[in-house]
Amino acid sequence: MVEPLVIKDGSDIGIICDTIHRDFRRTFRYAQIWGKSARFPGQIVGLDHKVSDQDIVTIIVKR
Repeated sequence: MVEPLVIKDGSDIGIICDTIHRDFRRTFRYAQIWGKSARFPGQIVGLDHKVSDQDIVTIIVKR
């Protein structure tokens, strides 16, 4: 929470995975979202979910 990840407006979870690490999209399981784009806190979403400004995202990948 100290250093935010800056992405373009209208990005989805798949773009965030690609930005963090090239294997994250391939090993992606799900993501949790807290913020404006979530229907409820901690919503579980897929790769095509569009994120909003100041969303907090947790990405879960396979081992």
